[in-house]
Amino acid sequence: MIINVTDSYNKNQNCNGLLGDPNDEDSVAWLLQTILNYLRVLGPVLVVVLSSVDFARIIVNGDDEKFSKAKQTLFRRLIVVALLFLVPTIVSVLLNIFGITSNPTCGII
Repeated sequence: MIINVTDSYNKNQNCNGLLGDPNDEDSVAWLLQTILNYLRVLGPVLVVVLSSVDFARIIVNGDDEKFSKAKQTLFRRLIVVALLFLVPTIVSVLLNIFGITSNPTCGII
């Protein structure tokens, strides 16, 4: 039987892991959660704005070759934004695996 040392530590904590409580403004967990929340909002906004600017320039110039390049750039941006939404989940899983956050229900989401 394998005993995980962090299990007893995690059970005795009230959302206070190594990084702190994500609800406490003075903790690293709160800062990390805030950054991830901003990235979730700014990512799609940047994709829309930057892609709109790219396509507007192409329409004004009328260059077909640049249009296909802009489509590829838009596709790459959409993939990056999709991955951006997975980052909080990946971070949460990794922090819970290594016992850095105290409780999966109150960790970084």
